[in-house]
Amino acid sequence: MKPLHIAFDIALLASLTAVGLGTLGWWRDQEDAALRTLATAAAVRTIQTHIAMEATLGGDQLNSDGYPASIDPRWFEGGTPINRLAPEDSPWVELASRDECDRDHPKQMSFTGGRHAMFWYNPKKGIIRARVPEQASDLRIKEAYLAANGLTPESP
Repeated sequence: MKPLHIAFDIALLASLTAVGLGTLGWWRDQEDAALRTLATAAAVRTIQTHIAMEATLGGDQLNSDGYPASIDPRWFEGGTPINRLAPEDSPWVELASRDECDRDHPKQMSFTGGRHAMFWYNPKKGIIRARVPEQASDLRIKEAYLAANGLTPESP
């Protein structure tokens, strides 16, 4: 075999290996993101269930709308549910601001510049939502938000 053919074969093999490893890495990242989204949706359901239980059982901590005024971490044995899509140092729950009280979803569905909590809670409506990381477009943010909260496109 000529040296030029050997060099070409080596370059081709290296290129194919790089493409294969890159594809494998991309696939693993996609799988990891899907698992973190499912875990976050489960956390939302867990918190929402506790909100409903507290509202049903009544008590001093309910607001005039019949929902807990805030979410108490002591409701959760074994630790608080977390948003697996959020940065680890994010605050846990943010209460809806006064201008968000009539909303089912936060104005800001994603984390922006390290701001905002993992979860948004509207105590007037008893609704909990998970925020998602920034995406390439508003459509991608909405898709990620719906998946992380276990919602359908008709929900918002």
